Amino acid sequence: MKKIFQMKEQSQKEAGVKDGKELHIRKNDWLLIAVLLVAAAGIYVAIQYYQKVTTQNAVAVVTVDGVEYGRYPLSEDHTETIRFEDALTTTETVGNSSDLSGSAR
Repeated sequence: MKKIFQMKEQSQKEAGVKDGKELHIRKNDWLLIAVLLVAAAGIYVAIQYYQKVTTQNAVAVVTVDGVEYGRYPLSEDHTETIRFEDALTTTETVGNSSDLSGSAR
């Protein structure tokens, strides 16, 4: 019976060993590492910039029964009282202060 596939053992050179010592990282390997690091840094900077730009003018949109009641910037503290016909009053506080609260009475 013939062997169709013959397994060949790797030589030391193919296994990455030369004269009993491991081969050092080559110039192209360092270049690849540098390119990947620069790309990762570029992506990080782009994400940080995009987040800053998109949240710079963030607003809270208040709707009542599906109709827009108002838009309020999150960069400013703002309290709005909404009175309904059924005597339900809602006070909403919008802003970036540490004590944000919304209550229904």
